[in-house]
Amino acid sequence: DKRMFAALQNYQQGNNSALSEMQNLVNEYPDNFQIRLQYITVLMMEQEYESAKTLLDNLPPQIKQNEDVAAMISRLEVMTIADKLGDPQALEQQVASHPEDCESRHQLSIIYIAQGQFEQALEQLYRIMKTDRSFKDDIGRKEMLKVFDMLGNSGELVSMYRKKLAASLY
Repeated sequence: DKRMFAALQNYQQGNNSALSEMQNLVNEYPDNFQIRLQYITVLMMEQEYESAKTLLDNLPPQIKQNEDVAAMISRLEVMTIADKLGDPQALEQQVASHPEDCESRHQLSIIYIAQGQFEQALEQLYRIMKTDRSFKDDIGRKEMLKVFDMLGNSGELVSMYRKKLAASLY
């Protein structure tokens, strides 16, 4: 839709009315899921997590099963959690001085995922897995698999960490 494209351009240029225009388009075209997904992406960038979650929750099941939408749902969950975790630098210092601190590593990985720093997140999760497989019921491995899903299960980064994961399991 040309109006959504214009609203997105206005948003990128810092125009405050762009968000309300996007909301109006979502209301005007309730069956246009492309418009809704674009608006959800903007809400996530604006850290309007509850609004984004509400819109995602109301999507039809067949739309939620789309790989990109499923990744968006996972990313929103992570961003919501990361928003409550606090200062990443403090966690980085904690991990540097206490490498066996799986809880701090896990929190740091969540923040990295929310920031789109997937390699750093995978490294933290891999180290959790190497340090203590029983930590939170093998959360390192499970979260690595979720990150692979977010990355579309392809690419050099996924391949590299899949190999590390496989090597550590056997």
